[in-house]
Amino acid sequence: MWADLIPSWLTHLTGISATKIVLANGTAELALALLLALNIFTPIVAGLLALHLATIVIDLGLNSVGIRDIGLMVSLAALTLLAWDESGVRG
Repeated sequence: MWADLIPSWLTHLTGISATKIVLANGTAELALALLLALNIFTPIVAGLLALHLATIVIDLGLNSVGIRDIGLMVSLAALTLLAWDESGVRG
């Protein structure tokens, strides 16, 4: 199911099957989520995940997955700003 959401240009560009791209994406998201849960590099990780979700929303459009990802993206953007402020990097 998820492999159907991978754009064909990505599989042609990389030469990697859609299933392998989904597995690699899931592994990367799990690793980054673990970093968030352990509060390691929180502003950077949350920002990267927000940008990643933005690319997914741009590619998928406003379907059920895209709408869900917009909510997650906004939450991660807020976490980025809050964690950035608490880390003392700004001001």
